[in-house]
Amino acid sequence: TVNYICLDVDGTRLYSSSDDKTIRIWQIEGEAITNVGLMKNQFPTVKLALSNDGKFLASTGRYQKNVKVWNCSTFIPECEIEVHSEEV
Repeated sequence: TVNYICLDVDGTRLYSSSDDKTIRIWQIEGEAITNVGLMKNQFPTVKLALSNDGKFLASTGRYQKNVKVWNCSTFIPECEIEVHSEEV
């Protein structure tokens, strides 16, 4: 199940999160959409937010108490921000 999608500012990259604990990265070129990357999370990912410059993606998963910030070029987490004592 896809839980959330996020499109970058220039409309060339789409991010989708799902119950399979992944965030998939899709490259959009004309009518072609190609899967170009995968980010794995510990929990099903339910929310995404992209930085204005498109360099970072914030995500939170079901049962998580934090927000994970991903580097959109390397698909590797930059940091985790503890934000709540309960799940987000």
